[in-house]
Amino acid sequence: MNKCILVDFVGCYMDQEPRTLNEKMTVSTTMTVDSCRKTCTDLKFKYYGVEYSAQCFCGNQPLNVRKMREGDCLKPCAGDRTQACGGSWRIAVYENPQNIPTAIVRKEFLGCYMDQEARTLNEKMTSSTAMTVNSCRKTCTDLKFKYYGVEWSSQCFCGNQLLNVRKMREGDCLTPCAGDKIQACGGNWRIAVYENPQYRPTAIVRKEFVGCYMDQQARTLNEKMTSSTTMTVDSCRKTCTDLNFKYYGVEWSSQCFCGNQLLNVRKMREGDCLTPCAGDRTQACGGNYRIAVYENPQYRPTAIVRKEFVGCYIDQKARILGEKMTSHTAMTVNSCRKTCSDLNFKYYGVEYSSQCFCGYDLIHAIKVSEEDCLRPCSGDRTQACGGSWRIAVYENPRYIPPAIVTKEFVGCFVDQQARTLNGKMTTSTTMTVYNCRKTCTDLKFMFYGVEYGIQCFCGNILTHFQVVSKGDCLKPCAGNKRQACGGPWRIAVYRNS
Repeated sequence: MNKCILVDFVGCYMDQEPRTLNEKMTVSTTMTVDSCRKTCTDLKFKYYGVEYSAQCFCGNQPLNVRKMREGDCLKPCAGDRTQACGGSWRIAVYENPQNIPTAIVRKEFLGCYMDQEARTLNEKMTSSTAMTVNSCRKTCTDLKFKYYGVEWSSQCFCGNQLLNVRKMREGDCLTPCAGDKIQACGGNWRIAVYENPQYRPTAIVRKEFVGCYMDQQARTLNEKMTSSTTMTVDSCRKTCTDLNFKYYGVEWSSQCFCGNQLLNVRKMREGDCLTPCAGDRTQACGGNYRIAVYENPQYRPTAIVRKEFVGCYIDQKARILGEKMTSHTAMTVNSCRKTCSDLNFKYYGVEYSSQCFCGYDLIHAIKVSEEDCLRPCSGDRTQACGGSWRIAVYENPRYIPPAIVTKEFVGCFVDQQARTLNGKMTTSTTMTVYNCRKTCTDLKFMFYGVEYGIQCFCGNILTHFQVVSKGDCLKPCAGNKRQACGGPWRIAVYRNS
């Protein structure tokens, strides 16, 4: 015979929508009173109930209570036909004797407040199916918020200020926490608010602080900007001081700006710069278009490197040093010097922070003020690397001028379209006098000649005899800068002995 288990039994009740026990429901083909009891008591519910053989309901308060005769609850349990498991819309209700009532955690508790769309605590929100007051506390205190609050079982809110404050009775905040039913986690639009006793107010870092300034699209510090979700005053300081900027500034929690000059300067009250840093909420990181500016005490002004310096010159499309150009994000005067002196150029020059030029002569040289050449080098901001169309020119003291190879030399001649040597012509980026000699002697030509650094001509007769100064034939050979290989329309002629 089926019978209701009398231990913990409360009674047989009519069920309906919404359910008499409405906080959790399970269904099983092996349902028994004991299995339902375990499900609900493990979750710390006060009541559990079985219905229609296979259904289990849990809750802390029976709703729509209408008691029926016990005979209406005798439908056999699906998992044990000797046990009664309610009936059709009839629930056999039991009480958990180990139930501990849901209660507000008192430590650090401030009160129960009405919440709304504009949240009472509006700076961070999380949700979890394992929410407890302690887990919410950890979330908010780790981020150094002043207040934390739990709401509607599974929600956690953090903030430094209570907004739209309307205190309610504590009974409105007794919805059990999703992660621990004996803890109360607010209610429907009711938030249980707590205060973090370790909270330290957001404050301006005073070391090296200059002031709080209005910012705008044309930035107050406009030479470098970074953004980080872990921004602090210290991390911004490192970014800018490593690059030898004079000033650094933090703005709007996560932004860092660097520069050597404060532009569009309008000082504001310090209270405008108190938005917490994204990486440390005890530090202030400016505000919305408000920048907290600091000065780097180790700053060294950008200066011209004096060693081998010739002067600052106007540059143009036809470059003042036109024989070689490189560009590098780590440009310094020394790196440009090495590039050009290794190739035996007489002059080297730096321009517009990252450009290096090499040459043998200064072409169209117009000297200007040294101040025009003070743009910092991209690889070392203490060194000046020219400017916009301004080149800082240096002279290589180890420069060895190209010399004419005297062996078999005949002379320096004017060349023209009808070539002085017209038997054969070759071009090479590794041209030397000896390379040209080999080309022509292998072909049994009597004469060979080099021109314009890269050209070689062979022939058995000289078709033109206009001799000019050796100085016109001193353009370096492309393959050996210390050998002279003619010049523009000037050919250094040799006779194969």
